[in-house]
Amino acid sequence: MASYQPLLLERCDPDAVLRSSLNRVAASEVHTIFLAWLLRLPTDVDSAAAATMILHHVDRGKTRTPLGRLLEETAQYPRERLAHLIGGRARR
Repeated sequence: MASYQPLLLERCDPDAVLRSSLNRVAASEVHTIFLAWLLRLPTDVDSAAAATMILHHVDRGKTRTPLGRLLEETAQYPRERLAHLIGGRARR
């Protein structure tokens, strides 16, 4: 079993992918940057918790961008909420 690691900003945004891109990325690149962030995120870190942590550590002006809004939306869907949504579907 993996040991517990605290949720630090560096674990929430490996390589500072989002923090360095929030107010600089073109609208056409938003989903590419977002996917790059998700793929770098450690598997034990909930993307919603990571998004919340990042949003609390960046200037609010940076979150008024397409990438910032996507991050705010991600923060609304923690693993537990997603599991509940998926659990309600009929399985085949």
